[in-house]
Amino acid sequence: MSYIHESQSVAPGGPELAVGPQAALVRQEVADVDEAVRYINERTVLSGLDLARDVGEYILNTFFDGDYAHFANPSRTKPTSFRALELRQDLLIGKARLHDFVRISHQLKMLPSEVVTRLTLAHHRALLPVPDPASKAALARRALDEGWPSRVLCHEVRRFVPRSRAGRKPLPPVAKGIRGVVKSLDLALKHDLTSDEVRRLGPEQASTLAEQVEESLTRLRELRRLLAGALGKSGPRDDC
Repeated sequence: MSYIHESQSVAPGGPELAVGPQAALVRQEVADVDEAVRYINERTVLSGLDLARDVGEYILNTFFDGDYAHFANPSRTKPTSFRALELRQDLLIGKARLHDFVRISHQLKMLPSEVVTRLTLAHHRALLPVPDPASKAALARRALDEGWPSRVLCHEVRRFVPRSRAGRKPLPPVAKGIRGVVKSLDLALKHDLTSDEVRRLGPEQASTLAEQVEESLTRLRELRRLLAGALGKSGPRDDC
């Protein structure tokens, strides 16, 4: 099953060009995504921890070279092929569950084996927000010793986590928004655009994109002005 968009132009030995998150995929990455969809869909015959462990480890090894720190770090851009996988309409597991499965498969390696096998998938999901292995294990053992259902464990985790994260300030919405803009631009412009590629958009699509870019530039100039004021600087003069 091919994942090359109809609007893509394929250069021999080079990247497939398209509009959208899959624009920067090269041939091998397209094949990796197709294979991942097939593999994960086949594994849905499993259930519970078996499914979470299998799918989570597969994603981590296939798209992150087994590096959980890369997957978990919100400041690092995820591989383009993994983003394309998240958007696949024929994938039987949604984005949120994919992320949970990777986190759970990693968490399973942090807990004692006797704890892992006695807790349900819902219990393991409840433990995800707990920041360190020792605390995870302590809460897991309490859940087993006291016969907590997963909802009770969720409640205890909510009581525990705020104390462990005291003093952390949430990222302001404007900072989150700009981070998203930067990531989107990195994704859309990962390869060097040429005049020929832009001309292939067609007049109507090019006009729409030009309007969107101009509107975005206007808002970014205003944000730049506000940031310069906050820093006590005069903003740079616009030449356009």
